[in-house]
Amino acid sequence: MVKLQKLPNGQLVLTIPKQLAALKGWDKGITITFKEHDKNSFVIEANTPSQNSKKDERVYFNG
Repeated sequence: MVKLQKLPNGQLVLTIPKQLAALKGWDKGITITFKEHDKNSFVIEANTPSQNSKKDERVYFNG
């Protein structure tokens, strides 16, 4: 389950399951961009700091 949490300082944090992060090879420091896909879904594009190319991994979520 993906959770959106609000920290005491007002910052929002998106938490994803460890299994999903491990499957995609994501770790602390990854940059994630959200793009609207349609009315009820969006696309996550992740770029790791070690990637030198512009290749993104895309994960689709529908709500």
